[in-house]
Amino acid sequence: MINKDVFKGGIQLFPGDMEAIFEVASLGKTYVEIGTLWGASACIAGLAGCEVYCIDPFWGYEDRLSPGPTPEDVMKNWIGQGLDPDKLHIYPYYHPPWPVEINRRFDVGLIDGDHSWEAVNADFAGMGHRVNYLMFHDINMGGVRAVWNAEKKEMGMWREYTARTTKKNIMGILERRE
Repeated sequence: MINKDVFKGGIQLFPGDMEAIFEVASLGKTYVEIGTLWGASACIAGLAGCEVYCIDPFWGYEDRLSPGPTPEDVMKNWIGQGLDPDKLHIYPYYHPPWPVEINRRFDVGLIDGDHSWEAVNADFAGMGHRVNYLMFHDINMGGVRAVWNAEKKEMGMWREYTARTTKKNIMGILERRE
């Protein structure tokens, strides 16, 4: 899926995560993510045919990565996959609040930023009403799992979507009810 030979930085996704992101992104034309790192998930959504919007402050990785990724690294990775640079929009921004420049609806969203309950809850509050499909990466982590479980209990506007991958993944996916 991703040409790893030209991808700078780590791909922090299991093969099943990549398949799930590709499948769900293929259901739409616009995709937004909170938490981009080196841009692997963004590239997968681009390969699925989406115009992609990334929200990431591009700081806070110093404890794990030195040097950390930059918006330029993400764009290089995007172009390295043969994707149109005009279809990638990067917002070096700490959410919340939502960037005013993209105050709109999207088909698909991914939450994969700060994994604390407070951050995931804020990301959900900012993104949940903007998308038809909402993916949570790392649902095995405490804060992400807590928000995921709370939203599953409130399933009035959402239903759980199960990706067709048979490979290990740590994705939680919600589909908006009509």
